[in-house]
Amino acid sequence: MRGNGDAEVTRRVGETLPGEQIESQVETVAFLANHVGCGNLAILEEHFVRQRDGSDRTERSRGETGDAFVDDETTDAFAPLGRIGAHEHYAPFGFVPWADSGAGALLLKGDQGELITLGSKAELSSAKYKLTVKPRPDLKADIEAEAEYVGEDAIDMRDDLAPISESDRKSYLQTWVAEHRPDAVLKSFSIEDLDAMDKPLRIKMSIEAPGLVTRADEVLLVRACILNCYDTNPLSRAIRQHPFYIDRGWSREETVVIVPPSGMAAGQMPPPAGAKSVIGSLSLSCTSQSDGGARCWQQFTVRRNRWPADQNGSSRAMYDKIVEAGRMAVALQQAEAAPAGG
Repeated sequence: MRGNGDAEVTRRVGETLPGEQIESQVETVAFLANHVGCGNLAILEEHFVRQRDGSDRTERSRGETGDAFVDDETTDAFAPLGRIGAHEHYAPFGFVPWADSGAGALLLKGDQGELITLGSKAELSSAKYKLTVKPRPDLKADIEAEAEYVGEDAIDMRDDLAPISESDRKSYLQTWVAEHRPDAVLKSFSIEDLDAMDKPLRIKMSIEAPGLVTRADEVLLVRACILNCYDTNPLSRAIRQHPFYIDRGWSREETVVIVPPSGMAAGQMPPPAGAKSVIGSLSLSCTSQSDGGARCWQQFTVRRNRWPADQNGSSRAMYDKIVEAGRMAVALQQAEAAPAGG
């Protein structure tokens, strides 16, 4: 947990901590360790970089596209303080969160301490979604979904779900479903390995969703992207002043199996789609199945790194293609009757 010094250490760049005259790195370490009750120096490291080169590397938030990107107007530069051993309640033993990867830390041994550098990590947090979609005559769709989370994605979900009641978990997941598929309704759910931190977290959900199926004459069009779609480009057209900070990489994988109504089958598959820039890549493709259905698979991967602000143009172009790919649809049409006397 973060200590009572949060209000004091969460400050604008260049301000002096109230009641303290910081004269050296060691004094700063001792002061903050005393105030926040934790030896993590991930943010202190940035404080001293700013003092040396005048850079402003603390403007971090969930940003324009989630956890990954720097936002231009963020004020809280000290969010990661207190993560080691105190914030990551549902992390596997020895797990190092992204905010502490490669960061400085204060190692306390009795009344003695020394500055160390934590190990760096390069693994991705991942979320895999397996969805079976059944179109209905009213143009809604019944979805059976199974989500599997690994790494910090699993930790985040466990931190949110483990401490709350079953009814609150349903409310939480309903909100999650509606955010990922507007107007969708969670019908039921089950959670596996919630307390087994060394295993992937699995959540099974039954969902009713509008907006995935449209009718054109005698053809049903079913969206190939269900949960991990972008309806609009999350990056602004404005000239970017700050670099891209992707401190927490991710991998999102979605497999969609479309089960056609009786008497119908999938027609010609849409062409595959792809998008790529320096920050990441997405691929999406569909294939027909022997039972008349279709299987669509997509993966969106972004790795931890930092890129200059002039990469905004290519990154925005990538997201334009991702938005377009998310509109891909599979056509279901009347199945051809078998020849008589076949």
